[in-house]
Amino acid sequence: MIELFSKRLRFTAKIAIQNPQVIYQKKHENSDEISYYADTVIGEFYRIIPTSAREIDFFSRCKKYSEIFAPSIGNGLIVRCDVIDSIDPPAKNLK
Repeated sequence: MIELFSKRLRFTAKIAIQNPQVIYQKKHENSDEISYYADTVIGEFYRIIPTSAREIDFFSRCKKYSEIFAPSIGNGLIVRCDVIDSIDPPAKNLK
């Protein structure tokens, strides 16, 4: 999947965050009820607001609740850094 997007996507508005609080979905075993709860995910992530159809398509192919999450507070998406850095590497420090 990464090969498809590697030359087209550049996430210009990404904010690095650590250990964000996200929303999870839980389906109850004995009924069709779904409940949502907030929990903290450990690790390094980016908060990204998609700005193009290509970005939305890319995020729709990510694995929910392992690579991409909904934030419990605020807008955008919470995405693991390694997913984004694999197609849009962080800028190198220039000296």
